[in-house]
Amino acid sequence: LGLDHHPSLLTAIHTFGKAMGCHGAAVLGPASFREYLLNYSRPLIYSTSLPLHSIVSIREAHELMIRGDWRREHVFGLVELFRTALLTSHAD
Repeated sequence: LGLDHHPSLLTAIHTFGKAMGCHGAAVLGPASFREYLLNYSRPLIYSTSLPLHSIVSIREAHELMIRGDWRREHVFGLVELFRTALLTSHAD
């Protein structure tokens, strides 16, 4: 939609579920928004903060996403091999 950098958007929310295999989310925004959250939302922040092992899991999943292109390419190759074998055996 091209809204990534629209001037009316105040924040971005990044979730760590499904693709990263973790749980949790991060709210990103300008410094003024961060200051507002720190001053007026401390109970929310501290009641929803993640334990250390979850933060480490998110960091490691992010590293794998950055370095894991060869894994995705390998899986895509296996999928293509499977499709080809399936179509070949089905055609007989």
